[in-house]
Amino acid sequence: MGGGCQRVRLDVDVIVIGATATLDQVVVRGTSVASGGVWGEGIAAWFGEVIGDTQVMMSHVLLEENARAGIALGGATGTLAGSTIRRNVFAVLTDEGGEIEMAGDNAVFDNEQDEVTSADIEPPPVVDPIPP
Repeated sequence: MGGGCQRVRLDVDVIVIGATATLDQVVVRGTSVASGGVWGEGIAAWFGEVIGDTQVMMSHVLLEENARAGIALGGATGTLAGSTIRRNVFAVLTDEGGEIEMAGDNAVFDNEQDEVTSADIEPPPVVDPIPP
């Protein structure tokens, strides 16, 4: 996925479950909190119990003004390079063994919490798979 800018207000803009995704030159901004008072992530990646490992590789990504976190990783792994995370509550949230490798060329500032934060995050809502 790359080269896009979407100005729609959602509770999670990009979600990856049980897959490998590469995000390059993507802008994610202004996600809102879901009606249940959770979410508000720019990018969320979650381990899929049925379908397995989840990995997200992000480069040249702008994550700003999301209601909770720029990135949330639940049991998923991620890499981040050449990107900016600003004006979110959390820059990065991890849970259930989620890990992120951050290159030294990222700009992370003006978040309430600029460091990678481990927290108990509610998993994303279950969505039925799209039939082939």
